[in-house]
Amino acid sequence: MINMNINYIYPNNITTPNFQGNRRIIKDNTGKELYKTTTYLFRSDLNWNSFTKLLLDKYKNTPDVKIICHACSNGAEAYSLAAKLLLEAKDHTKKFFPILAKDLDKENLRLAREGYIGVQNIEMYNINAETNFQTDIFFKYIKPRNYEDDIALQPKVELKDKIVFEQGNILEDIDKIDGKNTVVMCRNFWPYLDKEKQHLLAQKLSQKLDESSLLVIGSYDSVYGIDALLHKNGFIQTKTKNVYTRAANLTSANYNSVLNLVLSKK
Repeated sequence: MINMNINYIYPNNITTPNFQGNRRIIKDNTGKELYKTTTYLFRSDLNWNSFTKLLLDKYKNTPDVKIICHACSNGAEAYSLAAKLLLEAKDHTKKFFPILAKDLDKENLRLAREGYIGVQNIEMYNINAETNFQTDIFFKYIKPRNYEDDIALQPKVELKDKIVFEQGNILEDIDKIDGKNTVVMCRNFWPYLDKEKQHLLAQKLSQKLDESSLLVIGSYDSVYGIDALLHKNGFIQTKTKNVYTRAANLTSANYNSVLNLVLSKK
């Protein structure tokens, strides 16, 4: 049986900087970099307007939609999605909540539950644009605790209550995920997995999710070939970049032949 743990991320062999924030570099006790916790509100490698529209259109007649955000760091992306849904759909978003956000790192979860999101001035333009310059509806401004942050935002209760934070490992949780009407956000952490675990995760997701579900990755993942790995396992990209779905009635075994046929006609 394959060991599905991401063993090197457990906290008994890591050291962390003594400041708090969402740009930490996690190292083992030898000083080797294991992973970064870098995240931002409305991270720009996902078109949040297009993604939100896709969710509202795809699940228009679906009474219950499960959204799971793995490797959620300090919760910035889960809060971003919740804010967009509340902005665009207002009274029609109950089906999407609560968003389940998971991370291995206990410090990430502590910050997420506390609601501390460090922000640099350059990020504020994008945050204001994505919230239609209504940032203060969802967040209050607080004093930054990290010297790298110019300001800090804290989600207000109305937004914070839309997220449930839990410690979790996607490689262990994947078998428990409902494969129908589920949105799995697993963004920008794939390169921290070894090749064997990347292939295992892609296969598990392919076996679990059907065409009613969505899988969301990041551009950092695509740089390391995760988009091609998903293609090989029967996923196709939607019209929204980095958002994938399982092709209906298409298995990973026959996907390559179908893909080659499509490409030959272009």
